Amino acid sequence: MRLCLIDNNQTVCEVWRRWLDGVGDVKVWRGGLEAVAAWDCGVTRGVVSPGNSLGYLRGGFDLGLRELLGGAMFEDWVRGQLGRSYRPLGACAVLHVPERFSAGGVRYLLHVPTMVAPTAPVFDAARPVATGVQPVFDAVWGVLQALPAEVEELLLPGIGTGYAGIPASIAAVSMAFAIRLHLVREQLSAELVAVMIMCFLGCQYEPFMPEHCRREYVSLGLPWERLLSFDVLQDSLDEILPRALRRPAVGNT
Repeated sequence: MRLCLIDNNQTVCEVWRRWLDGVGDVKVWRGGLEAVAAWDCGVTRGVVSPGNSLGYLRGGFDLGLRELLGGAMFEDWVRGQLGRSYRPLGACAVLHVPERFSAGGVRYLLHVPTMVAPTAPVFDAARPVATGVQPVFDAVWGVLQALPAEVEELLLPGIGTGYAGIPASIAAVSMAFAIRLHLVREQLSAELVAVMIMCFLGCQYEPFMPEHCRREYVSLGLPWERLLSFDVLQDSLDEILPRALRRPAVGNT
């Protein structure tokens, strides 16, 4: 499965490239959704809607989706599929797009609210992890966990970088960590993945870190102390999750 990160924001694209260059089957596309209509329809694509809790597609990337896939009728269909109800922030709903609305091979919509409504930015500079890093990571991680196996390419825009007001640098690094960890998850135990996420989010609570997770992490050639002290606002992702992850030696875990 290929990941296509798509955004008009130059800074978002630059940070994506910084942290995702050479990582898996990932490409960065600077531009809008208007080009997608001409893409190969033989590829089954999913697209992420980083919208609001009521399912309206009225601004930013969501507006581009609405225009690409059928206008007001598509928006009404989406809201109907969501029950015209309130969706909690970060809760991913997977919708199979009918043929009448499909364009550019888009057959799945993954709706994940990043704000209740576009009334005010959600980002608070005094609480950058709680209002920026974590909601972006959680949204992307939830999407990647819910992704249907049929999807061959996922179109993923900047999460929270529009009306939500999350700085591009914070949003892009949070997305990059979610993507990098997802791509190597099968090489790691589920428990170590959970511990790495906890530390990335600045919640280094040692009672939740089993000794076997420490041994597994060290067997990858990685310093446990760096994970325990990791600060997402200051440190490099490469310090806790290299682009080329070394498989643990047999018997070291």
